[in-house]
Amino acid sequence: MFRNYLQSFRMNSVRIFVLVCLAAICTEAILTDCDGNVLGDATDASFGTLYNCTVRHNHSIQLLYRYNMTDSKMIGKKAVRIYAQSLNASTTFPVLFVVKQQRSVLSWAIPTILTTSDGISYEYSSVGRTLCPEQTQEIYVDISTMNMYSTRFQLVANLEGISISDGQGNISVSPAKSRFYRFDFPHNVSSVMVKAESIDDLCTVLSVQDVECPVYDMIGTVEHAGYRQTMTRRGAITVERNTFYNASFFIVLVVKPNDLDCEKFQRIFFSSSASEETTYFDRNKVININIEATLSRSEFFAVIFSTLAFFLAFYVVALVVGIACHYRNRLSGIEDESDIRNCLIDPNQAPTSYGAVGSLETRDLTEDGDCLINDDANSQSTTPESSASDLRRGSTKTCLCVAELSRKPELKLAKKYRLYVWNLVTLAIFYVLPVIQLVITYQMVVNKTGDEDICYYNFECAYKVGFLSAFNNVYSNIGYIMLGMLFIILVYRRKLLHEKMAEKRNPNFPECGIPQHFGVFYAMGIALAMEGVLSGCYHVCPSFNNFQFDTAFMYIIGWLCMLKMYQTRHPDANAHAHTAYCAIAFVVFFGVIGVTQGSPAFWIVFVVIYILCSLYLSINIYYVGQWRLKSGILRGLYCKVRNENPFCSRPRDCSRLVLLVFGNIVNIGFAIFGVVTMPKDFASYLLAIVIINLLMYFAFYIFMKVRCGEKILFLAGVYIFLAAVVWGVALYFFMQRLTSWQLTPAMSRESNEECLLLKFYDSHDIWHFLSAISLFLSFMILLVLEDDLVDVPRDQISVF
Repeated sequence: MFRNYLQSFRMNSVRIFVLVCLAAICTEAILTDCDGNVLGDATDASFGTLYNCTVRHNHSIQLLYRYNMTDSKMIGKKAVRIYAQSLNASTTFPVLFVVKQQRSVLSWAIPTILTTSDGISYEYSSVGRTLCPEQTQEIYVDISTMNMYSTRFQLVANLEGISISDGQGNISVSPAKSRFYRFDFPHNVSSVMVKAESIDDLCTVLSVQDVECPVYDMIGTVEHAGYRQTMTRRGAITVERNTFYNASFFIVLVVKPNDLDCEKFQRIFFSSSASEETTYFDRNKVININIEATLSRSEFFAVIFSTLAFFLAFYVVALVVGIACHYRNRLSGIEDESDIRNCLIDPNQAPTSYGAVGSLETRDLTEDGDCLINDDANSQSTTPESSASDLRRGSTKTCLCVAELSRKPELKLAKKYRLYVWNLVTLAIFYVLPVIQLVITYQMVVNKTGDEDICYYNFECAYKVGFLSAFNNVYSNIGYIMLGMLFIILVYRRKLLHEKMAEKRNPNFPECGIPQHFGVFYAMGIALAMEGVLSGCYHVCPSFNNFQFDTAFMYIIGWLCMLKMYQTRHPDANAHAHTAYCAIAFVVFFGVIGVTQGSPAFWIVFVVIYILCSLYLSINIYYVGQWRLKSGILRGLYCKVRNENPFCSRPRDCSRLVLLVFGNIVNIGFAIFGVVTMPKDFASYLLAIVIINLLMYFAFYIFMKVRCGEKILFLAGVYIFLAAVVWGVALYFFMQRLTSWQLTPAMSRESNEECLLLKFYDSHDIWHFLSAISLFLSFMILLVLEDDLVDVPRDQISVF
């Protein structure tokens, strides 16, 4: 029995020994690197060495990397970058990498799954990550998997420099291999611009973040810190010294798995095949980073005050010219300008009633009946009541004179046209205050979230001041405000001179010159200043949602200029303020609908209303405001055509008819163009209609003025020439499209350009300056255009 027990003990001992040996052999096989060395629980690893190993369930590998920054200047300037790859890992049993540092932990899986904003997921079998830089580090890298079978992986770690001073070229980035670099502000620099450029169109996120761990450098996390923007070929972010702590920041580059966030249509065809996944794996983008210092504090204030001084020079010129004219008149023996060209007509020949022609010598009719006043005008009743009745019936006279359309009491008309000012002030207050609140909210959202895709700036020339991301684009609108106020001052001066002239006028003399009503002029000056305010509001955060802020007062300016030209010869028949502003509100309403809901049905309705309004205004202008739309108009027109063929066969005013026909052809062409192409920038389309009609009416006015024998004085000619030249140059800069909210933010940045003027203003800012000057000169044209008629009796001034 003892012998049997001993034999059994020997057999069990052999079995135990065999099992122990097998376990040791297996353990040695699992924990073996590429060189066949046995690895312990935490094996020291070397930088730059490629480890090609296998792992399986319950058997992980731990590598230990050590380094110490002995040079204090290099602290934070270098970081460990780890590259890992596993070609046979699966999404069911991925290989897990956990990197443990002194103050942070970083982990990822291979294959790495990245999900885009549109919900599409992509797998990547190769990953590159940069760890947070620290002075003394022991980095533990744990590699494990839940797969029961061995899974092979490759891993290498390098110690790389991440600090850049003025730029870095040829940076290779892919969706699973993001990059970040560190920038430290020099002592004498308060603001820098980070510019990124690439030759390909792969969608990328450019981000600047505070120097802290963890660094948000992956899809899905990059949006959680700092400031960011999408880019394809170009991107730029302005960073101030006090934006982040310690005057340092990280520049993070992340390539997106597809281009849907940067383009309207993705260029890569989606497929689930392995070849297509390889295509996504190869989405490598090469980026060049440049960092440039922006203007210093002294340079900034020099630009600000030089711009202010430039527009103050207009005030100085106006003051000098005014003083020179005053002393010239005194040296010439003239007390003031109100005595120039007094209407010296023999009182015995003066008309017996206000506005009548009486026995004044009149010019003969031309053969086609244009402009000149015939004897039929003398036979008409001259009282205001009979004249009003005559206008309501629709006079058949060939040509009217200004005296017949300026019979209402002057105080009543002055009150009527003052309403243009007060209504516009009220409108501006209630329109501007919500606009300011809204754009400030937009800017605060940008500052809080760091999402610079909200606003469409020219980022390569956007200087942040305070909470404004593009202060230069806002400040460049100061020209509208200053020149608008200057125009109001000049109108007030002219009003004072007119009142002096009215006090010294001989009541026995007939009224001379164009009736002077300044309410619309004041409204034009206010509209110009408000255009500057609203354009500045728009450029706080330019985008698709608030473009109407930039165009609303442009409509008003164009409308007021046309009304002023019409009022000049039709003071009694001009529109009331509430009617004019309601019409503008109607245009703005259509603008909002067109921008937000530009459907074919909308375009059909718009074109029908547009053509009907154009025809109505044309008829009104042709009949000099005497035609009224009322019930039975079609029946009356039919009776005239049937019973009065001789009357209908010959136009009453050939020149006006030809120009109105031409204008209607242009407007119908605009309507056809709109309904065929349906432009997405509906606000600019409406603005183009207003501008073209304004130019046509101005050309018609100048043509009729010259045709009727009136003069264009030297000063008016100078203003016309200067306005034409400045408008031409301004439009050149306007056509330099630096941004477009019709595109995605990333595609819009491809058109961004550097500053052109004083290293502070871009071409759109120059457009602001030149367009403000052009509008001011255009207003001055209307202010002085009729100075040649100051000594001409009103019953000899033609209406057109």
